[in-house]
Amino acid sequence: MNTQPSFRLEAFEGPLDLLLSLIEKNKINIFDIPIALILEQYNEYIESAKLRDMNVAAEFIEMSARLIQIKCRLLLPKTGGDDPREELVRDLLPPEWHEIARRLPVIPYVRESRRILGEITLTSSMLLMNSLSYRDGKTGFEFPDAIAIGRYNIDLHNSGERADIENSLGETVASIETNRPRGNFQVPLYALVPAEVDGFIAAEKNLSMSRLAAGALRLQPICMMTGQAAGALAALAARENIPPRSVRAIKVQWELLNAGVNISLAKFRDVPQEHKYNAAVQIAMLHKLLDPLSYPHNPSFNKSDSDNKTLGIPMIKGPPLGTFGIDRQITENDRTKLLGNAPRGFLLSLPEKITRGEALDMLVRAMITF
Repeated sequence: MNTQPSFRLEAFEGPLDLLLSLIEKNKINIFDIPIALILEQYNEYIESAKLRDMNVAAEFIEMSARLIQIKCRLLLPKTGGDDPREELVRDLLPPEWHEIARRLPVIPYVRESRRILGEITLTSSMLLMNSLSYRDGKTGFEFPDAIAIGRYNIDLHNSGERADIENSLGETVASIETNRPRGNFQVPLYALVPAEVDGFIAAEKNLSMSRLAAGALRLQPICMMTGQAAGALAALAARENIPPRSVRAIKVQWELLNAGVNISLAKFRDVPQEHKYNAAVQIAMLHKLLDPLSYPHNPSFNKSDSDNKTLGIPMIKGPPLGTFGIDRQITENDRTKLLGNAPRGFLLSLPEKITRGEALDMLVRAMITF
């Protein structure tokens, strides 16, 4: 049984008019045209129309040849580059729609959204530097107000031209490649807080960030983590009856850590996730309260490195583990640094014999409550 739509021979203005009619009758997504089906019906019309005007016939035959060429290109092995149907779509749409169509996905969904102007505006260069923490021999470039961790490429989808990039934030077309994150990266808390509006908190795709940074932060896992952080920030602000911008980052971090969220990029073999001082150690790394005995280190990677065994393993397993020295007795240098980081006006008294973990936990709790 023939399931293809039937239609009367109509007076079409030209080949594009005929193509639009076939697309409408077949209920086809104009951004995903099944060339083989359309070509078959198009040629059926030409054969049945018995066009007498050779100039008009030539236009329709030329379009048929163009459809055949597109069909052949679609049958060839994919080597990257543009879809051969894109030029045809541009011809089918009115010129004033071209710029809109260029940014539309094949299936509509929310890839980007309106973004706030926050206390901090996250850019691709900040993501790059942050992602290099504990990689390529570097130590830490962690955000002291980090509240979430993500890992993804800068992914814009057909919006990487000069007019699409925020030059005022230092972004360029070249930044799409040069500033790709080289590892896991963090989201700072104050990208959720508007610069001038109180009582308002952003989350998910509304953070204060450039379009390039948004291309790396738009995935569901990191959206969920920023949403959790926004909820913690809102609860603390309501409980203390203060604006969200006045809530100290360490309080939000402490709530998230005690809920099982990881926010530091540093991992240590002697401080596993379930360790009682894990939260205090992550706070220490973010706020540089106490140096570990040895930092974790690993080579950086790009998405294209996934097939490279040397660089691919870190992508799968994450950075190697450092050693914090959690159960060692504090040294005089440790004591000096810990006391120097105590809240102003707070007298932190450390026993003569105390482990690094115990001393650090005392300091962190003092910082949170004081």
